[in-house]
Amino acid sequence: MFGDMPTITKAIILAGGKGSRLHPVTLEIPKPLIPIRKQPLINYNLNLFACAGATDVVVIIRPEDKPDYERWAREWGSEFTRLGMGIQFFEEPEPMGTFGFIFHRLRGWAGDQDFFVSNGDEIKTIDLRKMVLFHQTANVPATVSLVVENERKDCGFVVVKEGRIVEFLEKQLLPPSNLMSAGLYALSPTVFEAMAVNFPTGKVSLMFETDLFPALAKSQKLAGFVDERGKVFDCGTFERWEKAIREV
Repeated sequence: MFGDMPTITKAIILAGGKGSRLHPVTLEIPKPLIPIRKQPLINYNLNLFACAGATDVVVIIRPEDKPDYERWAREWGSEFTRLGMGIQFFEEPEPMGTFGFIFHRLRGWAGDQDFFVSNGDEIKTIDLRKMVLFHQTANVPATVSLVVENERKDCGFVVVKEGRIVEFLEKQLLPPSNLMSAGLYALSPTVFEAMAVNFPTGKVSLMFETDLFPALAKSQKLAGFVDERGKVFDCGTFERWEKAIREV
């Protein structure tokens, strides 16, 4: 327990992308380490998890970025150690999709506990403690955090009925709702069983957005936690990076 609320102590940050839209900056530094108000982007995600009671964090990275994260650990790691957080960096030798490495390599780490997963190239303000309570009450394999978005169209939107996501739609020109995925999920161990049922042939590359979530939504096992006050700052382009610096 964290105070008087249930908590999730494990979290995964997806940090293996190339960040090609931010070239040439990301030819020199991984996108999760770009500075936002003098702090690396990854720090914001780690602080979000720390405030929710997470103590065991895995960051999935590209092998070629290992020296950059080693430098980050020397400069910033002690700040999170003081918060009681342990951080491990796992190298993904070949791209396996947003869920593939987790499914094939991290089931032992997850064990029988719920865990968070977050994209590593965004800043989010989501009430994770309320999300945990919602997820555990919903009793589903996965819960997606959702925020209200009335401007962007180039992202994942969902249709929610009675707390369940019934459609998970990527980059729709005319989205059927204004509820956008915040790129942050609460998952239960049953998510691995659900994926194995849908992909029994041993598919290596697996995606939350196109493999797992549509299958769960079809069987009404994908919950959507709406944070009306939540915000997402996507730092994937120079324009949005600047917006994050100005508004975070």
